[in-house]
Amino acid sequence: MSIVLRARGLTKRYGDMVVVNDVNFDVPAGGVMSLIGPNGAGKSTIFNLLTGYTPLNAGSVEFAGQMLNGMPTHRIAALGIARAFQIARPFRGLSVRDNVRVGALFGRAGARDVEASIDLALRLANLADLAEEPASTLTIGQLRKLELARAVAARPTLLLADEPLAGLVPAESDEILASFRDMVNHGMTILLVEHDMPAVMQISDHVVVLEAGAFIAEGRPEVVARNPRVIEAYLGQELPQ
Repeated sequence: MSIVLRARGLTKRYGDMVVVNDVNFDVPAGGVMSLIGPNGAGKSTIFNLLTGYTPLNAGSVEFAGQMLNGMPTHRIAALGIARAFQIARPFRGLSVRDNVRVGALFGRAGARDVEASIDLALRLANLADLAEEPASTLTIGQLRKLELARAVAARPTLLLADEPLAGLVPAESDEILASFRDMVNHGMTILLVEHDMPAVMQISDHVVVLEAGAFIAEGRPEVVARNPRVIEAYLGQELPQ
């Protein structure tokens, strides 16, 4: 199995508070891996550590044959990691297409066809029909798609998606899950943080579970759902399979 990213001993402290505590995991190439856990488990902090938004106190991250420790965010993006944030902050006065153009002008290093990158991102995010609409007119679900499209336009090999389904109705969630499958079919690997457990179990090839900043389990979704430590972490309720 090819590994696209290796995280070893990830540790983040704020004073005496340990937010992420010696976490290890690998991200297999070519599928969807999810980081799950209760609120406060350290999931979004790990995304910050992987993308250089927050410095590590200890540990290492290796991607594309390079150590990311201490590397600025723009260099990490140039290697091929893009992040879609939970809270979309588009340029509201620009069209959907021009918002996606911002992503296409940056991201993974190398020759690029900007217009082709925009077209592909809009199609994969199911936004092509809204390309010329102002971003200010989009619904919450459409804004989530726009956030994904901007990240995809940066041509990542690894896409980090932070709670893309939060607050969406089932039909909107289903559209985004379908987009993830299409992204994988176009050669991307997706690392997902999400609280919608039925969706996680449906889309994930591999799941890593955190609690209070520490690793507690990993494996196929159906295996993790039966793990007693995972069930206990989720308030005594067995996860959907």
